[in-house]
Amino acid sequence: MKKLLHFLFKKENEKGVLILLPLLSILIAAAVLVPQIITITNYKETSKAVPVEADTGTSVIQSEVSPALNSAKPSTVATPEVKVLASEDNKTVHLTAQSIEKDLYIFVRDENDVPVSGTAFTIKVTYPDGRNGTFQTEEDGSCYLVNLTAGKYTIAMADQNGYNTPDPIECNVTETVSYKPIENVEEIVEVKDISEGLDEIKTNDEKEATTETTIDYIQSEETSTTTLNSSSGNYVYDSNGNMTYTYTYKTDEDGYLLYRNGESSDVYPNEENSVLICGLRYNSALQSYETVELFQSNNLPLDQYWIDAEPIRIEQDSTNGWQTEDGHVVYYKDGVKVSGLKNIDGRLYYFDSSGYQAEKVGIDVSFYNGNINWAAVKNAGIDFVIIRAGFRGWGSGTIYQDTCFEQNLRNAKAAGLEVGVYFYSTAVNKVEAVEEASICLEWLKDKSLDYPVYIDMEFSGDYPNGRQDNLSSALRTEIALAFCETIKNGGYKSGIYATETFLRDEINYNSISQYSIWMASFTENYAKPSTSYRYDIWQFTDFGKVAGINGSTDFSVIF
Repeated sequence: MKKLLHFLFKKENEKGVLILLPLLSILIAAAVLVPQIITITNYKETSKAVPVEADTGTSVIQSEVSPALNSAKPSTVATPEVKVLASEDNKTVHLTAQSIEKDLYIFVRDENDVPVSGTAFTIKVTYPDGRNGTFQTEEDGSCYLVNLTAGKYTIAMADQNGYNTPDPIECNVTETVSYKPIENVEEIVEVKDISEGLDEIKTNDEKEATTETTIDYIQSEETSTTTLNSSSGNYVYDSNGNMTYTYTYKTDEDGYLLYRNGESSDVYPNEENSVLICGLRYNSALQSYETVELFQSNNLPLDQYWIDAEPIRIEQDSTNGWQTEDGHVVYYKDGVKVSGLKNIDGRLYYFDSSGYQAEKVGIDVSFYNGNINWAAVKNAGIDFVIIRAGFRGWGSGTIYQDTCFEQNLRNAKAAGLEVGVYFYSTAVNKVEAVEEASICLEWLKDKSLDYPVYIDMEFSGDYPNGRQDNLSSALRTEIALAFCETIKNGGYKSGIYATETFLRDEINYNSISQYSIWMASFTENYAKPSTSYRYDIWQFTDFGKVAGINGSTDFSVIF
């Protein structure tokens, strides 16, 4: 060191030192700064986004690590992640997932539970066996995985700039379809405008229509003392609309009315023209009788007295008008019981081949019936209506909503009709049946119904080329069960519409008989179907007419 200092401060070496000192300063600075520069460079390189392993060409992603698709193990090479710090400026999102059968529907949703569109998110899935897969959503926020093995899956979203990273979620993938309504089904199943599917559904003209159902118009003899009621038979009513009765009563040995428990009262029965009208009780203080009411406002006797009531029926000529035979309501015209669809005093009634009146008359409608005057329909005597919600095309399998469904449902209920719903199905498996039922439930949105939601099962208008025309009876039965159970799990009654021959030949009736059955059978001479199958509603014609609807419509009855 001493020699170095001596050398540096020699006068003859002064010029060399002046040159050496700046070079030495540069070397020292480089020794300090170079490591820092290398560190910064490495950080930037490791912070670059790493492409995910995903097939982004389709919304259906089949994982390379899925045991059901490929036995190759997932990559074990560690990839650096960009850590996104939570920020008030970041958008809050969350994950949802559900499985129908060996699949996963995954969505990235915003605070309003709406799928986040316009951004491709990286989704990490941990399989039941511990393996991992990385996928990328479509730009509608969805990711659909198929051909999965059953078990519990963990779904997480990778950190992404502009978004707070949501908590991971778990979802059980089922081996077989579970009959649960699909949440947010219209995000999963595309629904198109009906105008695009008119060639995939039967029109009224394309049906094998029966002969037009004729309606006889009958005007009964007017009477000012009675009001005929189709559902209660030929009874006599008072001016307030209450049924009238004849009364029988019991008294003790002294003539006092008995109470229902058999004990004596202090009331005498008082008759007028052999008809019990009131009771009499002696008032010893006034030394006179006072009136005691024995009847309610609806003409039925008070419960405490032993008085029995028998409804008074209309005394009519047996050759004309309403009658009751063997517990059935019938109507005679010119001494003959009528049958078929009749308009009596401005209202529609249906009588079978034996002349027995149906309890209720109904119709079913779709957008083909156009704008309907529901008040006129109700006033014509129609009691209920089954409204088409939509259909699945017999060629494409696309689902369409009936454009008149909502207005028909709303206006029919407002007019006082009882309502039910049907969906024309061309499902080819249980998953599609669950989709159809879930769509119906989504469209109903907790609206009240009086009748079930029916799956309409029949051959296509392009038989035998329709997508469901050649299904086996066993598969059709599975489809019916899947639809009905999903509807039931959604809180509504469910049922099946089909022809009598379809129920016999194309489906296992015993497996679906626990549901409501709406059966079509176009018999001759208004005879009830001869089938041994139980049915709740009988569609007897597809060519009837009613006030309020232009053209023809289907008619059904309930006995």
